[in-house]
Amino acid sequence: MIRIKRSNGSGCIRKLSGNRRKPYQAVITSKYIEGKQIFKSIGTYETKEKAEYELYRFIHNIKSNITLAALYKEWSDTHFKKLSKNSIIYYTNAYNKMKMLHQVDISELKLSDLQKHIIPLTKPNQKAFKITISQMLDYAVANDYIEKNYAKYLEITSIDNRKVKKVFTKDEIEIYANTDNIYNTAVSIMLYTGIRVGELLNLKIKDCNLESKTICIQKGKTKNAKRNIPIHHKIENIVSFLCNSNNIYLIEKNGLKIEYGAFRREFIKRYNHTSHETRHTFATRCKLCNVDALATKLILGHSVQDITYGTYTHVTIDFLRQEIEKIYY
Repeated sequence: MIRIKRSNGSGCIRKLSGNRRKPYQAVITSKYIEGKQIFKSIGTYETKEKAEYELYRFIHNIKSNITLAALYKEWSDTHFKKLSKNSIIYYTNAYNKMKMLHQVDISELKLSDLQKHIIPLTKPNQKAFKITISQMLDYAVANDYIEKNYAKYLEITSIDNRKVKKVFTKDEIEIYANTDNIYNTAVSIMLYTGIRVGELLNLKIKDCNLESKTICIQKGKTKNAKRNIPIHHKIENIVSFLCNSNNIYLIEKNGLKIEYGAFRREFIKRYNHTSHETRHTFATRCKLCNVDALATKLILGHSVQDITYGTYTHVTIDFLRQEIEKIYY
């Protein structure tokens, strides 16, 4: 073993014998026994420079051995003060995807470890993971917790992990239509309107016009979400019945509005479908039933950017009604 001398009181770096992956050991004097120094090891490292760096941090009481969870708490306490609610949700969701790394020391987070953890994620989640952990580790570098931010070198993989959407079958639809509960009612409405679940849960009775047989979506996910949807004859009785209640919202449970997250969880449990698959089923039926492509986009609340469609200056509700009535299951 070779000892590399340093100034008194500042510890030293030892070169350990043998073929080792981390041959450099940083040590300090912990006490003296009968005039003899007793050393305490801080750790072993791959390079002398890394050992010197860690020894310096230890002697000068610079923070180290911080977990990813502790770093997130410190970083978010400062960073989130200047963010919008949606941005905070974005970073929080990304952090939750790192659960297996929460208790890992950030000094141990190497590129290969991080890459392994993002591979199973979908592309959008991989990007959110990379952005979030890169910002966290930039903060760690700036505060001398670590030397290098490996997250910047993460690669977004080309693996597409999205689940294949399943359409509702005719048999399923007939079963739900003949069973009286609020979730089956919601399924029927979504299957014949293509409405998003968030739009349905926010739909108020006053937004349903039984005289003109239309549903007015006041706001939604995109700028094109505000629209009028004709009420298909298959759900006229359902919508009429709901509108004749004393409720505020069209879909309520025990007189209360149903929360989005609770609805989606219950939906999956009941039907083995995601709630969005009603919308996918509607769009599929539009195509199979030869519904006009422009009408389909307008009913679904999609943007209309085709040059051909740009020649349309006004589309009447009668035209949309004519097209939506083509749909059958």
